[in-house]
Amino acid sequence: MICVTCIFYMTVMRSYNRKRLRGRLFIVLLVLTVIDCCTGVISTLISNSGASERAKDIVTYVCKFVYYLTHMAFTPVLAIYITIVCDVFHKFTRKSLTLVIMPFLLLELGVLSNPWTNFIYAQASHQFYTRGKGVYVAYTISAIYVAMCVILLLRYWHTMNQLQKVAMFYFLLLSLAGTLVQMLYPKIVCELMAEALGLMGIMIMIERDDYRLDYKTHANNRSALMHDLNSYIEYGRHFYIICCRIDNAENYRRLMGSDTYDDIMFKTAEFLRSLDGRYETYRTTGGIFYTLCPEATKSDVDRILAIMEEVYEKSFSRTLGIARVNAKVLCGRCPEEFQTVNDILLMGDTELDDTEKLILRGHDLDFLLKKVEIENSIVRGLNGDSFEVKYQPAYDKKNHVIYSTEALLTLNDPGLGEISFADFMVVADETGFVEEMQYRMLESVFAFASEAVVREQLDIKAFIVHVMSVQVLKHDLIDKINYCIDKYEIDHSLIIFSISDTIAIQAQGVLETMLEALREKGMYFFLAIHDAGFPGLSPEIINKFIGIVINVRRQYEESDREQAEILIKNRISMVKELGKIVVLIGVDNKELYDCVKDMPVEIICGNYLSPMVSKKELKEKFVKKEMFFA
Repeated sequence: MICVTCIFYMTVMRSYNRKRLRGRLFIVLLVLTVIDCCTGVISTLISNSGASERAKDIVTYVCKFVYYLTHMAFTPVLAIYITIVCDVFHKFTRKSLTLVIMPFLLLELGVLSNPWTNFIYAQASHQFYTRGKGVYVAYTISAIYVAMCVILLLRYWHTMNQLQKVAMFYFLLLSLAGTLVQMLYPKIVCELMAEALGLMGIMIMIERDDYRLDYKTHANNRSALMHDLNSYIEYGRHFYIICCRIDNAENYRRLMGSDTYDDIMFKTAEFLRSLDGRYETYRTTGGIFYTLCPEATKSDVDRILAIMEEVYEKSFSRTLGIARVNAKVLCGRCPEEFQTVNDILLMGDTELDDTEKLILRGHDLDFLLKKVEIENSIVRGLNGDSFEVKYQPAYDKKNHVIYSTEALLTLNDPGLGEISFADFMVVADETGFVEEMQYRMLESVFAFASEAVVREQLDIKAFIVHVMSVQVLKHDLIDKINYCIDKYEIDHSLIIFSISDTIAIQAQGVLETMLEALREKGMYFFLAIHDAGFPGLSPEIINKFIGIVINVRRQYEESDREQAEILIKNRISMVKELGKIVVLIGVDNKELYDCVKDMPVEIICGNYLSPMVSKKELKEKFVKKEMFFA
């Protein structure tokens, strides 16, 4: 009854999961146990019936024959089942798999030959049978299979979660105890009961994997994806990963309600599962779906992608009618293209370049692979010494003498070489590393300011430090700045924070708090005008900045020379009317210098005047009171 109940649950209640080899093998284990139990019941019933002795002998002999025939298959099937649970079945070649099942085949041959050899059992009298030598051979081989199971469980312990570990060892101990008792005391028939109870435990703890499911779509959830990816990568499994992104999913939630949205998500998961029953489908967040294709060939993946392209280029059928689903499908290989779980998750998280392509694979993913490489470089940099704060000397425009310095964060990776600030900042912003980078940069700048100005008495008027991202502009930044000031004992006025107009507009509330808290202590702020300019900022906030930063190179790159010159002059004129300092950065060549040399500004810097330098080189420039000659 225990096994029949389990079979009912597995085949009826979990019908959408029946295609998995693991589930099918588990059902085989249950069926084998049911057959073994039935043979015992039939033998007992016929023995106590009024049938002739001849009929009783035939039926009991056949029941004993079927019992051994199926019972010998139990441990080999269990061993293969455990290889799948441990996620190592893919490592078995055809030859190694043949070696694993060969002892089982020999035992089955021994059972089949038993009517002539009595190798497994023999009839001593009416309905009474004795064990042959083959039974003890079977016990020995079963013990080998059980040992194989234990070794697999111990070796690949980390591929299973806690529930799976408990269930597998519970079952093995229960089955082993039942087998030993029945082997030593044949009259105590408890082996099948122990196996049935153990299988029920496995079903509850392993095969009942609701914890892996996204209940709205019946796809696997993000936790299941993370677990499976970690398992695949840890043991060097080769696989394709297909990421299906439903770009307009949120539009349906807003325009047509949650029911329509849920229906589209369910139909999407159902469609992806139908592409190939061998592969698992996962939903992470929103309209992001993944399909893992272990040991898939290129032709297998090409077929799947062709079907997806055909479906998504047309209308997508759903129960409420026809919906146009805008999808992008990314396909990559692991470990050839993606090596870590975070790399793979970028397929669903990263912003996609504008493209009409529906299927992105191969060189189409170069932009993503570049982001992966840069992210890995950032991680290496944070763990090592690839990041370095360099300094761009800033000069008094009127007398050409070195005046202050602009602190700039650089990344020089051992593998990729020097990575531009723009490239690694985009990735750092998306991945959340920017806050740690900003704080480390602050530590470095404050430490150098203390060393150069407080201890060595160099005449550096100010260190200009850029706020890197809107993610950084929060109350924790105020605490970090105050901590560094107290730690390195420097004057607040020595550090000037430069905040871009874009960042300022996005976080005006926190910005206003920061300006008020730090200006009271004597710290100054520059507003870097790049995109938005003054519109969008309240006059109260603008008045709290002592100066404006204009990137000359950027203005000339984005406009023709005449327009850029007019724009810069107009901005300088507007700033001068407000009585503020003007700082020109990005003066990187003589042409740019000639364009701005007559403009009424206070501070100027760029590669034409001096390239970025190290701390040591900057100190030397201030010791010499360096001047620039244009």
